[in-house]
Amino acid sequence: MPQFAVQQWPAVLDEISREISPERFRTWFSHVELAGFGEGWIEIGVANRFLREWVSRNYREAIGRAIARVTGDPCEVRFAISAPLFRKMRETQQQTLETPGSDERGAPSLPAGAAGAEGTGGSSGVPVPRGPAVARPHPDHTLARFVVGAANRLAHSAARLVAETPGERYNPLVLCGGPGLGKTHLAQGIARALEERGLRVEALSAEGFTNGFLASLNSDRLASMRARLRGADALVLDDLEFLATKTRTQEEFAHTFDALHAAGRQVVVTLPLAPHAVKGFSERLATRLASGLVVELDPPDPETRLAILRSLARRRSLEVAPDVLALVARRATGNVRHLEGALLRLEALARTSGASVDLALARAALRHLEDQEEKALTPARILDAVAEHYGVDAAALRAHRRTRALVEPRQVAMLLMRRLTRMSLAEIGTFFNGRDHATVLHAERRGKRLEETSPVVRDALAALPRQLGAER
Repeated sequence: MPQFAVQQWPAVLDEISREISPERFRTWFSHVELAGFGEGWIEIGVANRFLREWVSRNYREAIGRAIARVTGDPCEVRFAISAPLFRKMRETQQQTLETPGSDERGAPSLPAGAAGAEGTGGSSGVPVPRGPAVARPHPDHTLARFVVGAANRLAHSAARLVAETPGERYNPLVLCGGPGLGKTHLAQGIARALEERGLRVEALSAEGFTNGFLASLNSDRLASMRARLRGADALVLDDLEFLATKTRTQEEFAHTFDALHAAGRQVVVTLPLAPHAVKGFSERLATRLASGLVVELDPPDPETRLAILRSLARRRSLEVAPDVLALVARRATGNVRHLEGALLRLEALARTSGASVDLALARAALRHLEDQEEKALTPARILDAVAEHYGVDAAALRAHRRTRALVEPRQVAMLLMRRLTRMSLAEIGTFFNGRDHATVLHAERRGKRLEETSPVVRDALAALPRQLGAER
């Protein structure tokens, strides 16, 4: 290939800047230099081992394409650690930590994992200001141990992608759902996966964030807290709804979010509801969260419940017959915590009685769940009530016929099942003869629109829950 010329390096950088966002270019390519070149190769200098691995893994191809466009020929891209760049980065990091509010002036800064890594892989010795206490992750909360089913597959897939390419695709990632459905498990799993890759992650609860913010205000250490959180590679915040109605804390989080997002660093939060549905959230905060991927986790379907029980029993070294696990999966129809509680009850009874965990023991242990099940609203009861109200056949509502007389009551039935039971979209679809979750979601949304526009549907949705003895 023709000999590479030093004066071509700015043109290469310009080509790279056309491929990636300005924030990412400032973050990663403000700390590289042309280190050397020869026949068929070019060597790029970086400040430390972290940067060498990160830039090589994520931008080697983009650099190669840029060089080929400038020179007209491909070449091998190599990376080397530059001592001058390393010293310069340490000086910059020290100034950043000593200057209050330095993050807010828009100066480009690298993730703390990059800034704190020696060229040889050791610690830089730069003190990191302490802030809110980091939440201790549950030892079982890894992405590998998360049991995937129809109700959580999208959330798990998004979590894995975020762990593999933080800040690249789903930023922020907002995991929504009721208690015990796995959103904290996924959030902590992401944090653990990123830490294993050498990134610095701040993982804490929203209450911890709030307490740390207030304590920092009272002790005049707000700048230190900001430097710590905004210098992280990723921020994982659990139970963000705790910030509802806390105006100043929401504002502080919003500024932290903006700083991290602008630098291309990952933000992951968990909520019980979608951001705009949380009462007490400012429009500014809700809009920021909604700008990323908001994904809902539904209660597990029967197949997933069974898989979760197998996993729990295996981890506790508890031998349980398949028919017993199937019984528990049918009885404990709520969230993962209900499943774990039922399994622990079996284990405790087996140990105190000295008996093996057989079907008879399981029925005795779970009798309270059976009583609750008899009182609970089943999809069959709801379907029968809707069919009687509209004067149609219940079996016809479950069939795949789309006559006008069946479409509206079917949508009402699906909407009531979502409101009055813990059934997931997938479970309701299965009940209606194998319809997919997207069909059920469409029916639910259509039913809500009809509730607003149709007096007939509005009356049905008001009368049927009372008839079934359910409170909305």
